Amino acid sequence: MSAIKEQSKRIMDNMPKDVIFDKMIKNGIRDSKAKNSVSNEEMRQKNQQW
Repeated sequence: MSAIKEQSKRIMDNMPKDVIFDKMIKNGIRDSKAKNSVSNEEMRQKNQQW
């Protein structure tokens, strides 16, 4: 794992779990409202290409 990923993981591991979840939800809602998301079907297609 790269140093940046390790540091990011350490930071997240030390944050209260509810803070991380709350931020994920807020970011998801913001992205959805901004139409900055992909449909389930688009994601299925992308995953199949891997």
